[in-house]
Amino acid sequence: MVDKTVVNTLLDEGVAEVKFVKKDGTNRVMLCTTNTSLIPERAFKSEEDSKEVKPKNPDVAVIWDLQKDAWRSFRYDSVTSALSHPAAERY
Repeated sequence: MVDKTVVNTLLDEGVAEVKFVKKDGTNRVMLCTTNTSLIPERAFKSEEDSKEVKPKNPDVAVIWDLQKDAWRSFRYDSVTSALSHPAAERY
């Protein structure tokens, strides 16, 4: 397991390549971020569109998947690797 603080730092600073085990047991590699300058404006709901906000689960990272162009999430305890990725220039 990779330290949660390390994962969050990588996500906040730019693009991270995160490898984790999905709930179904399959491995997944994702290029993702939480850096708002790399997430399209359309990804953020306006106040008019917002519904009741769920409480944040501290065990789950909610991130922007750059390849799927959509919000995704993973559990921190399922992360097997997290590295900085140079893809930020492409997004």
